[in-house]
Amino acid sequence: MSPSRLAFCLVSSLLVGCQCVDPRQLEFTACASQQDCAAGETCCPDLRCRADCTDVTDAGGCGACTAEQVCACDACVPRDCGATRCAEGAACRDGRCVQLSCFGVLCPGSEDCFDGHCYPKACGGLPCDGGLCIGAQCEDKSCQGLQCPTGSRCSGGACVGCAAAETRCNDGVDDDCNGLADCADPACADQDCTDHDQCTVGEKCSAGVCTGGSAAQCVSPPTCRSGPGVCDTDAGACVYPPATDGSPCSVSDVCMMSAICSAGACTSMPRRCDAPAGSCLLSPGTCLVDGGCGFTFKDAGAACDDSNACTTSSTCNAGGVCVGAGSITCAAPPKCKQPGVCNPASGTCTYANSPNTTACDDGNVCTGPDQCNGSGSCGGAARADGFLCGSQYANRCCGGSCVDISSDEKHCGGCNTGCASGRTCQSVAVTSNCSSAPSNTSGRCTCAGATSECPRGQICRAGQPQYNNVCTPDDDSDCQGGARSPALVQCPEYCKYP
Repeated sequence: MSPSRLAFCLVSSLLVGCQCVDPRQLEFTACASQQDCAAGETCCPDLRCRADCTDVTDAGGCGACTAEQVCACDACVPRDCGATRCAEGAACRDGRCVQLSCFGVLCPGSEDCFDGHCYPKACGGLPCDGGLCIGAQCEDKSCQGLQCPTGSRCSGGACVGCAAAETRCNDGVDDDCNGLADCADPACADQDCTDHDQCTVGEKCSAGVCTGGSAAQCVSPPTCRSGPGVCDTDAGACVYPPATDGSPCSVSDVCMMSAICSAGACTSMPRRCDAPAGSCLLSPGTCLVDGGCGFTFKDAGAACDDSNACTTSSTCNAGGVCVGAGSITCAAPPKCKQPGVCNPASGTCTYANSPNTTACDDGNVCTGPDQCNGSGSCGGAARADGFLCGSQYANRCCGGSCVDISSDEKHCGGCNTGCASGRTCQSVAVTSNCSSAPSNTSGRCTCAGATSECPRGQICRAGQPQYNNVCTPDDDSDCQGGARSPALVQCPEYCKYP
């Protein structure tokens, strides 16, 4: 084979719909048999019609092929496929009989070759069931030169027995081998068929043709389209107007979100992975096949936030987890409170109340015994009036409070023994010049010569320089505690506690 011929053949074998030929053949008509040539011409061995085949020795550059072979695209190929005989003008390729004119022709997957040309395998969107769409009509061309014996026909590239009657009326196949296919066969009368127009449905065979049917209903709009639609006869499909921009829609990709319609198409945005679940994960992350987010770990030892305000430091470990260290120490609990517990959210310590009846000290000597009340407070019952509450004899409990009965005008000489308005409580120690001189143990209310100014029925003493105008008890009933001082020789009596 010449270099120019080889190059032409190699290039053509890579091009869809191209056939490997000798450039010299382009000036002659292709033929598969003598019937393809005009009067006065012969179908020569190179499958070209010529007036003279003297200089033509083979179908290209094959040289001499055996009687069981034919030349196709500069190669000797089997004439028949084993026991299956190929018709004249055909040879065996890939186990099936193929027209010689289709050797070297490369068609796309949706097409196949016939008579050296590529044709679709479907008409109007409907498959031709092994046939080819030629002139908007499905035709059974799967045999491509297969020579079937009498009583059989080609189906899917193989010889099969003829059916008793036409079984399918919309596939372009002559099922019963009577020379009439689909609606042309009387057996298909009133049977379902297709006119290859997607805008009609319910067609029937009538008078040898596929006719009738009704308009297709366009009521199932796809995503981001609204209905009803209209059927486009040129496209053979329903056409729907765009849905309102901004309408929600859905996408199958879990890594896309915020899907909305725009100009009749569903648009979306990539899922953002910029919010890692922990401070030891690097952002941004990557969307995973399940729609979740994956994040890379920070280096071990990197500072992080363990979201616990009660730890004093935290670092990342090798597994991408923030680990805290150290802890806040809570101060000693207040009275009637249990030991403190740190709150991880705030870092402050909280103290629960101590149980009821827990012993405590409220700091008041005039109450007792003191106990916690279960609400965080400490207290006790007031001690009896007159209870000694200090280092001085005059320090006495009155109504739960410690007072000095030698000077307190409301508790002068005893609890609830009040002096008259404008009068004072005078310590009994003031009368130091009488006998015997008392110490600072109690007090007397002052008066101005009027007994009515004295509490508890006491009398106002006057006329004596050393105890002029002071209230004194006349007997024990004039004292709150029911006791008075022993009789004094020169000093007025006073009330006191035992």
